[in-house]
Amino acid sequence: MIQRALDILDKNFYKVDVLDGVKKVQEIFYQNNIECSAVYDNKRLVGVLTLRELGIANPNRIVADVMTNKYICVGSETSTWEIKNLFDFNQNIDVIFVEDNSKVVGVITKSQLKIELGRHIDLLTGLYKSDYLFYNIYIV
Repeated sequence: MIQRALDILDKNFYKVDVLDGVKKVQEIFYQNNIECSAVYDNKRLVGVLTLRELGIANPNRIVADVMTNKYICVGSETSTWEIKNLFDFNQNIDVIFVEDNSKVVGVITKSQLKIELGRHIDLLTGLYKSDYLFYNIYIV
């Protein structure tokens, strides 16, 4: 069955303000096992902050100094295959935010998507299973 973004998204993400301190956000990430956060400026999504950026960031800085604006937003009904194509086309993107009614409801990372797509690839041959073929023949 073809999964939608809403079916595989991770709701365990944190929303931070651009003026929050990096040290505070690092502690929240590690305590709650969070991989990424949406960065907001006055209720407007302006970037993403991942463990990679936090790992090399000076704890005395603010989030605006270490966040990246390399992210994509998709609708909740977007198929996993379309998300795969977005990741493939945008190699420097590590995070895709999922929106429902113009509100970010979750996040999908490359590693999370690889796990999901692994269920649709035959491990012996490396070929795609029938649901991928169905998607490409009938949907696209």
